[in-house]
Amino acid sequence: MKPQARLPQPGGALTVGRWLHDELQRRGYNLSQRGGGRRAFADESGIPQATVSRLLRDDGGADPATLGKVAQALNVPLTPLLVLAGIIPEAEVERPTSISTDEALAALGITRPAHKAAVMSMVNALLDETPERGDTSK
Repeated sequence: MKPQARLPQPGGALTVGRWLHDELQRRGYNLSQRGGGRRAFADESGIPQATVSRLLRDDGGADPATLGKVAQALNVPLTPLLVLAGIIPEAEVERPTSISTDEALAALGITRPAHKAAVMSMVNALLDETPERGDTSK
């Protein structure tokens, strides 16, 4: 199983190249000159190897189409990459809003009181569940 992606967090000194370098190394790509990690990622992502190298050096190549391929290859959302690259301002990114339990159930089409109670009972049971000692499946 591949490690879970760490999404880029805009701000500070983080760049697309630094994030991509760290993420690829974390996933086991050898990015040394002769390691073959750049070529492997290029082959897997459909991005030319020269473009991958430019991305890693923060030397151009961070256009939306290329970032889309990066996001798809690494199974991460595109929006944080676009913000990190300065293509879209962070202020324009919609943030999820909190909704009430009743609003969430209604959005799922669960309106009957008995069905709502059943769903909430299941959710609460899952939230309250603590792994048994020695159980590694959780």
